[in-house]
Amino acid sequence: MAEPDLNTETTVSHRTARSDTELLEAVRRSLRTVMTSAFRAVTPSVTGGEVTLTGIVPSKAARLHAEELARLVPNVVSVRNNLVVDESRRDIWQRF
Repeated sequence: MAEPDLNTETTVSHRTARSDTELLEAVRRSLRTVMTSAFRAVTPSVTGGEVTLTGIVPSKAARLHAEELARLVPNVVSVRNNLVVDESRRDIWQRF
């Protein structure tokens, strides 16, 4: 039986790596595509490919939707969802 070649290079993902700045812009664009008033107070940040969402949203559904939009951006490593739900201000959100 042949010995494995220990000098073989490991192939990394074929996806093109993106800088944190590029990922941040892509996440912002993704959130803007749905541009509901629910995301007006969402601030994304990116470090090492990890997206952090901070801010206030009017519902649990909006919180989950923002996270999903960020996850769908190519090359995002993970998403930390720090969004706070404030249903008491729902009427304000719906005006925009």
